[in-house]
Amino acid sequence: MMKADPRAARILVVGDSEVEVRDACERLAAEFGNVESSADARARALDVERFAPDVLLLVFAAPESAEGCLHELVGAAPAPFRSIVLCAVEQVPACAALCRQGRFDDYVVVGRQVHDPHRLPTAVWLAARRQPLRPKAQPAEQRAPRPRVLVVEDDPFAAKLVVAALAAEGVDADVAGDAVQARSKLRESHPVAILMDVNLPGTDGLALTEYLKANPALAHIPVIMATGEAKREVIARSIALGAVGFIVKPLTRESLMSKLGPYVR
Repeated sequence: MMKADPRAARILVVGDSEVEVRDACERLAAEFGNVESSADARARALDVERFAPDVLLLVFAAPESAEGCLHELVGAAPAPFRSIVLCAVEQVPACAALCRQGRFDDYVVVGRQVHDPHRLPTAVWLAARRQPLRPKAQPAEQRAPRPRVLVVEDDPFAAKLVVAALAAEGVDADVAGDAVQARSKLRESHPVAILMDVNLPGTDGLALTEYLKANPALAHIPVIMATGEAKREVIARSIALGAVGFIVKPLTRESLMSKLGPYVR
């Protein structure tokens, strides 16, 4: 959970230019008391694990470089964080699209053409202040909400089939195409279970499961692994990391409910 006072938030600035990373830190230091930098690609994961940032600020020459860095750091963080990417004016369409896809939480335009010194600290302030959404209280006479499952699957067609199968069983589903999107979804929803594809782009399903089980706020959510190859070592590794079940693709409505049934009924 983010700290009540945004000024106490832990902010980590990472990037591919020491000068620009240092400049971003200086712009934030006047308002926030806990700002650190990490411009060494070899140390970023260790810095994220050690510092446990509330807000991660990505300062890269290209949005795809920032996205790649975020992929690398997702599994290293001991707790959820908000991500903000800095971009030039000409990169706004790409960064806006990535934010809408759940890759980043926000973007801030920087450069000589921009004359708004308050935009960056304000974005960080809002990110640090934001709390996970809480379900609204429902009148007693209303029906209980449908159970919700998080489906982590990078194949859109496969994910669509799973969502349809779950809907037929009275179960709602959120879909995440990779570890970054999964983390974003988990900040805003409270699934009763997670269906986790083993083979994901960037951080794979095993590494993401390990991260979830090491996080006290998320460790209670049952994780069921899904893969097209039932290799013994993959199954053993999944169970060792804390997964409660394993499904071999192609997934069917029957196989899904045989594993998810205990958590959605």
